[in-house]
This record gives sequence, C-alpha cells and structure tokens, in this order.
Amino acid sequence: MDPKELERAGLSPEQIQSVLGLMEKEQRELNQRLERAQNQLADQQKRAAALREIRKFSPRDPEIALNLVDLGRVQMDEGGRLSGLDEQVQALRAQSGFLFQSPSPQGGGCAPQNRPDPTQNFDMNQFLRR
Repeated sequence: MDPKELERAGLSPEQIQSVLGLMEKEQRELNQRLERAQNQLADQQKRAAALREIRKFSPRDPEIALNLVDLGRVQMDEGGRLSGLDEQVQALRAQSGFLFQSPSPQGGGCAPQNRPDPTQNFDMNQFLRR
C-alpha cells in the first residue's frame, strides 16, 4: 500500500509507519511460508523421482529401499534427472541384497536333453529307458 494513500485516508505519520511496518512483517512471513512450501514441493518431487528410479533396481519393497537412501546426497536437475542415487542404491544392493529381487533364472530347472520334444508323440517307455 502506498503511504500517500494512507495519508489521504487521514492517518497520522506514526500510524502510517505502523501500518507499513506491519505490512513489511506480513510480507516477510508470507515469503518465508512460500519458500518453505517450495522446498517441500521440491523434496516431494525428488522423493517421487527417486522412488521411480529405485523401482528399476527391482527391490522387494521400493519404499524400504527409498528410506535407506540419503536423499540429501541426491540432486535433481531442471529436467528431473537425478544424480547421486544410483551409487547409493548399488551400495545398498551390495550390502543388503536381500532387499532386492533375485534375477529370474534363464530357462527352466531341467536340462534340455531330459525334456521330451513337445512336437513328437511322447512314449513314456522310451523316455524311461534313457
């Protein structure tokens, strides 16, 4: 608010200074609240991006893995890319591998020569003689 407007409203110079002081104080408080809200939003965005990235490492419970990562050491650039997370997750995987899924084995449990050919007629007697 303009001091001239306050003067036109009939306020004394002391009252004008008081109003302006209150307005400045309110503006500082609003700026601090805005900054805290922006920081909280940035932290939430970084946490969400980190959780998406951690899911790529196949943890059994991504939230547990995320809670074991120091997000203070993770940086997010303007494009939403994270740095400092992969190293932490790799170290976590090495130290606490039980938190992550084992890679699925390739193929089945049987050796291929012991499996009957599904395109041929199956003869149980012939299979047992092997």
